[in-house]
Amino acid sequence: MHAIEVTETSGPEVLRYVDAAGSVYRTRPLRLHFIRTRDEFTWRTDQLFDAIATGTVKVNVSSRFALKDAAQAHRDLEGRRGVGSVVLTP
Repeated sequence: MHAIEVTETSGPEVLRYVDAAGSVYRTRPLRLHFIRTRDEFTWRTDQLFDAIATGTVKVNVSSRFALKDAAQAHRDLEGRRGVGSVVLTP
């Protein structure tokens, strides 16, 4: 079995479960594993933003906070309230 850790929000509970499963490889891929140059990074991010603009890729925004409420946004993230992106607005 191979588990891929995309973010650290999965938390230690999930990682303990994966570790208990026996012969498991745990991988945390980094951007540098896939994108080597600034030009490639720009090209790939342009592709991503085009896909978002056309609706091919959907971005799930779970909540929006005013920048002055950034501390509350952080508490909500730490408390795992919501699923998806959190957006701070000026």
